[in-house]
Amino acid sequence: MRFDREYPDEVNGTTHVSVIRREDWTENRLRGSEERPGGADNETGSTMVELRAITEDNFIEAFNLKLAAGQERFVSHPIRSLAQAYVYRDQCQPFGIYAEGRMVGYVMVIYDYDVPEYDIWHMMIDEAEQGRGYGSAALDGLIEYIKKKPFGDSDRVALTCHKDNSIARGLYERKGFCATGVEDEDEVELAMTLAPGQGG
Repeated sequence: MRFDREYPDEVNGTTHVSVIRREDWTENRLRGSEERPGGADNETGSTMVELRAITEDNFIEAFNLKLAAGQERFVSHPIRSLAQAYVYRDQCQPFGIYAEGRMVGYVMVIYDYDVPEYDIWHMMIDEAEQGRGYGSAALDGLIEYIKKKPFGDSDRVALTCHKDNSIARGLYERKGFCATGVEDEDEVELAMTLAPGQGG
């Protein structure tokens, strides 16, 4: 398990998520799907969120995301994360978190072949977009993405959380993550195991 930090926003209502993979991005972009509306779902009143692969078309949007004051100790900025994504490019996928056609956050999934497990890294929501349920929705989408086993056949999903980040930890635990007892300085590890039959 590689330790890194995440800062999702607090859970806020029901959400729907779609995932646009790296290999689908160009085709979807040409069809104009990057303009697909988000926000309130007319039938359910819930929030629409998309996870779009970071590409040459949108990486500057990730650079422009901002953390709220004091959150720097909880999460690394996407600039650092994307540098890591380049190094681990054969075993990871960085995503922009989109709502209403704009990038509101960032997160990366990486596969650790040594454990093996899927790790969720650097989850963050822009300071202006927090408190709207986007972090919760993105986490749901990531779990659905990982169920397809894009890099390896592990059912274990892990992440870490700063000891003082009670909002993030509460969200993770509501989603089914449990503390493993593993700690590294100020970071605690949480993990979940996908149930049999959840994959693909």
